[in-house]
Amino acid sequence: MKLAHRVLQYRVADPVRLVAVGDFHIGSSTFHRRRFLKFMETHAAYPYTHFIIMGDVFDALVVNDSKRFRLSSIDRRYFQAANPDQFLDMQIEDGVELLKPYADRILGILRGNHEDQILKRYNTDMTWQLCDKLGNPDLDLGYSSLVYLSLRQERSENMASLRGKSRALRLYLHHGFGGGSRTEGGAITTYSRFLMYYDADIYLVAHSHQLWSKKIARIGIDKHGQWQDKPVILANTGTFKKALREGSPPTWEETMGFSPHLIGGTVVEVKMNRDNTYPSLQVSDV
Repeated sequence: MKLAHRVLQYRVADPVRLVAVGDFHIGSSTFHRRRFLKFMETHAAYPYTHFIIMGDVFDALVVNDSKRFRLSSIDRRYFQAANPDQFLDMQIEDGVELLKPYADRILGILRGNHEDQILKRYNTDMTWQLCDKLGNPDLDLGYSSLVYLSLRQERSENMASLRGKSRALRLYLHHGFGGGSRTEGGAITTYSRFLMYYDADIYLVAHSHQLWSKKIARIGIDKHGQWQDKPVILANTGTFKKALREGSPPTWEETMGFSPHLIGGTVVEVKMNRDNTYPSLQVSDV
């Protein structure tokens, strides 16, 4: 696990948007490149938007992975390269090209099970290389991470109206685990256990390629003896890998009986208010 601290600027009138996306599987013939490009462009147009990359950026399947590897799973454009044997290197360069326009708005990049298998078997850290080539090795958040967000009001605003206070949010990020759940309920049950062990306001997971979010009520009492409503968010951040493709060779998902997935990611809007130091949290699947 890695620990990280990030400082973000905000304005009261504009929510801070945390856009969590993962499981791109760049290098796969089923990576939905067009939808990914449109998604990133659309959300980057909003002010105060920051991206969290949830792992499995790369497909990173090699011949020794006898259960999942097949030639039809490799992006066809890689076969047109001068040396197709370098398809892992090409995946890294591909990822850099896709994420470079948003590098200064990325809060961190998790490694997924696909990158971890390459690191374990071949001592090649694709996630670290991606972060390094994006110009900031500190973006590497490991397989799981606790992130402390300091939200500070822009100096151009009237600081007296909020008494000069900054806000704080804690994120728990984990790529995910298990062989994949065929039902949303099973995944929610599995990942909700994180709430017992890690202190956070927002819990984000990936891996199962499911896209869902849940706002969980958490009631307490403040120092004035009043009700305190501090809900937390649990979300599975989806995928940009299609479960099916046209043709005879089946995808891994098809052979395993997984259902088609929604393509997209999760957006958490953090809206400041003048009456309470705890921000309002809203989550949506997009």
